[in-house]
Amino acid sequence: MKRNRQFKVAMYQWVVGVSGIFLTICYIPQIHPGHWMVAAWMACFATLLEAMPVPLGKARGTLMIALPIGVMVLYGGAEAICLSVFAMAVAPLFQRRSSAFNTWLFNVGQYGLSMCAMLEVYGWMRHGAQYSALDWPTFSAVLMGLLAHVVTNHSLLHVLHVLRGTFEISDLWDLFLADGLNTVVALPLAMLLVSMGVAHELLGPFIVLPMVLVAYLIRLYRQTAVMQRVHLAVSRWLSEFDVKRLSLEAAKTAAELSYADAIVLFVFDEARDRLMPAAFWPANAVGEFSPAGYREADGGLIWSVIRDQHWTYVPNVRRDPRVAHDGFGPYYESMAVFPMVYRGVVQGALVCYSHQTHAFGDWIKYLQTLADQLSVLLDNAKLYQKLRDQSMRDGATGLHNYRYFYEELARRVDQADRFREPVAVAVVDVDFFKKFNDTYGHLAGDMVLRSVGRLLVEMAGPDAVVARYGGEEFALAFSMGADEAFAKMEAIRAAVAHHVVEFEGYRLQGITISTGIAVFPDDADNDRDVLLKADSAMYWGAKQRGRNRTALYSPEFDGQLFIDDLTGLYTFHFLTIKVRQELAAGVRNWGVICVDLERFSEVNATYGFDVGDKILKETSLLVKQSLRQSELACRFGGDEFLIVLPNMTAAELSVVADRVRQSIANHRFGAGASAIITLTAGLATDVLDHVEEAADLFDHVAGMFTSLQVSLNDQSFA
Repeated sequence: MKRNRQFKVAMYQWVVGVSGIFLTICYIPQIHPGHWMVAAWMACFATLLEAMPVPLGKARGTLMIALPIGVMVLYGGAEAICLSVFAMAVAPLFQRRSSAFNTWLFNVGQYGLSMCAMLEVYGWMRHGAQYSALDWPTFSAVLMGLLAHVVTNHSLLHVLHVLRGTFEISDLWDLFLADGLNTVVALPLAMLLVSMGVAHELLGPFIVLPMVLVAYLIRLYRQTAVMQRVHLAVSRWLSEFDVKRLSLEAAKTAAELSYADAIVLFVFDEARDRLMPAAFWPANAVGEFSPAGYREADGGLIWSVIRDQHWTYVPNVRRDPRVAHDGFGPYYESMAVFPMVYRGVVQGALVCYSHQTHAFGDWIKYLQTLADQLSVLLDNAKLYQKLRDQSMRDGATGLHNYRYFYEELARRVDQADRFREPVAVAVVDVDFFKKFNDTYGHLAGDMVLRSVGRLLVEMAGPDAVVARYGGEEFALAFSMGADEAFAKMEAIRAAVAHHVVEFEGYRLQGITISTGIAVFPDDADNDRDVLLKADSAMYWGAKQRGRNRTALYSPEFDGQLFIDDLTGLYTFHFLTIKVRQELAAGVRNWGVICVDLERFSEVNATYGFDVGDKILKETSLLVKQSLRQSELACRFGGDEFLIVLPNMTAAELSVVADRVRQSIANHRFGAGASAIITLTAGLATDVLDHVEEAADLFDHVAGMFTSLQVSLNDQSFA
C-alpha cells in the first residue's frame, strides 16, 4: 500500500511538473524581441529573491512574486511566466537546501501552472491588454490574477499532501497566512515597479535593486528573530536543573522552530554508557523509539554526528547507509541531528524527524545554537544533580541520608494524602552495635552498617526508600499498611539475624535489629509525626523490651517518648530526635554541657532514695530555669544531666555553664524535718563545629561524661 501511494505521488509530481514546463515553453515565442534583455535582467534578480526565502511558520515566503506581477503589467505575460519558472528552476542551485528531483520538478511545474492561471485572469480582466498605466482597472486585475495564482498554487500543493497522506486542515490556515503576509509586502513593491516603469522604461528594471535589499533585510530580521527566540528560551532555563524538564522544554522549542513531525532529545547516560531518549515531542512519539537507547559501539547516524561534532541533515534516510531502522514506530523519511558536546564531554543529541523527504530547509541549522546552549545547561544540571545526590548520600553506607529521607517522606505522605493511601515508616536500630566497634574496630562497624544497609535495600523492594537515619539507625518508608509493613520488617529482621559479614578473615555474625513501625494516616497526620512515632515504637516497643523484635506504634509510648517521669525533663531519646531535626534544618554548631552531681551516691545512702529522687527533681527545675527556650536539657542517666545548645560560642557557653553551676551550688535541698543539703556539680563543656551526624555528637557526649566521672572520682579519692 505504501509503494502504491509513493507511485501515485511520483506520477502526480511528474504530471504537474511536465505540464507547467510545457506551458511555459509554449509562451517563449510570445516574448517581444525588445524585451529579452529586460526579461534576462529580471530573471537574474528573481532567482536571487527566490534563493533568499523567509520562513513563515510551516511555509516559506519570498518577494519574488513582485517581479512577475510588475513584468506582467509592464511588458507582458510571456516575459512574466518565463522569468518566474526560470527562477524556480535555478534558485535551488544557490541554496544549501537539497531536494529530490521529483520535488524540484513539481515546484517548477506548480509555479508555471499558477502563473498561467494568473495571466489568464489578468488578461481576461484587461481584455488582452499587454501594457497599461497604473490605474484602478490594472490594480483590480492584478489582485484577481494574484488570487487565481494563490488558489491554483494551494490546490496543487494540497492535492499532493492528500496523496501523501500528510494533509492537515491546519495547513490551510498556515499557508493562507503565509501568502497573506507575502502579498502585503510584495504587492506594493510590484506596484512601485510598475509606476517606475510607466515613468521611464529603464527605471522599472533598476527599481529591482532596492527590492533585493528589502528582501535581504526581511530575511535578516527573521534570522535575528529566530536567534532571539532561541536565546529567550535558553534564558528561561538557566535556573532549571531537572534534566527531564529541561529536555522536554528544549524538545518543545525545537518542534516550534522546525515544524518537524517528531523531536527526540537524547541524553548520554554515563552509567549505562549509551544515549537514552529523555524527551519526546509530541508526547505520543514515545512509543516510536527504542527505550533501550543507543550504544556508541552500535554505530549509527546519531553517534557518527556526535563524533564529528557538526550538525547533519539527511534529506532522504533511505539513501544514507548510516541510518538503520530499529524496528520501533514508523520509518521517518528525513532527519536532522544536532550534537550536544560541551568541553569535550558528550551530553547528547537533538534529533528532528519528518515523514517526508527533503522536509527541512537551511533554517534548520539554527537549532544547532539551541543544541549548543542546551549542552551547557545539561552539563550544569548533571553536575547539580551529582552534587545534590552526594549531599543526599551517606558516605559510610552509600544509602540516602536523613535529609533525603525527610524530603522523600514528605513527598510520599503528601501523595498518599491526596490518594487516600497509607505510608508505613520503619526505624531500624542495630542492637549492641558498640560491641562491633569495641571488639573489631570502627572499620568493622562500618562494614556491618554497609552490609546491613545493602540487605535492607534488597529486601525492602524497589518501591521503598531506605536511608541511614543516624549512627546505627536506618529509616524505611513503604506505600503499605501496618500489617503488610509488619510482615515485611519481620522478614527483614529474620534475615539480618542469619546474616554474616566477612571482614578481614572474621565472620561477624549474631547481628540483630530492633524495629519500630508507624503508619500514616492511622498513627499520625503528618510526615514528621509518623517518623517520630516510628522512632518511639522502636525505642520503647522493641529496644526497651528486649531488642531483636519488631513493634507497631502504640499511644502508650508517647509519654515515655517525650518526658522523663522522674525529673520532668526531656528523655534522652527525644533529645536525639530534636537534634536530628535541627541538623536537617542546617544547624552545625553545638555547645554541650555535661552535669554530674558530686557525691550524690552518699545522699541516697544516708537519706534514702526518696530524698535522692526529690533532689533530682529540684535539680532538674534549677537546670530548666537556667536555660532559654531554644536550649535542650535531658536526664542523661542516674545523677547526670545533658544540655545541648544550638549555635553557641565558647564565651556564651561559659556563661550558661557558670549559671547552672551557681544555681545548683546556691540551692538548699531539704532532706527531712531539719536537714539541709548543699551540693556541687561537676561540669564539662565543649563547643562542636561542623557536626554532620547526631551520632557523632552523642558519641562525643558519652566521652565527655566518662572523662568527667574519672575526674570527679580522682578528686574524691584525693
